[in-house]
Amino acid sequence: MGWVRGHLTEMGNSLVNDHGNRKVFHSFRHSFVTKVLAEGNELSLVQSVIGHEKSNSGQTQRYTHQFPIKSLLCVVDCIVY
Repeated sequence: MGWVRGHLTEMGNSLVNDHGNRKVFHSFRHSFVTKVLAEGNELSLVQSVIGHEKSNSGQTQRYTHQFPIKSLLCVVDCIVY
């Protein structure tokens, strides 16, 4: 059993979510992305924060620079921990 699942078990939490999917470390990433997109953040900013490549960008992406850190703060700061 992975360390995340072990800790969930120790704390008495369910090992599956409301949709029947098992909880794993990567679940935190999914939850973060879901919440920040629900807050209305731009997909391109969210992708930059989590390290995904920008999708559907075509040739234009070749000429696009990385976002300044300041513009990414809205993505991280919108989550209430």
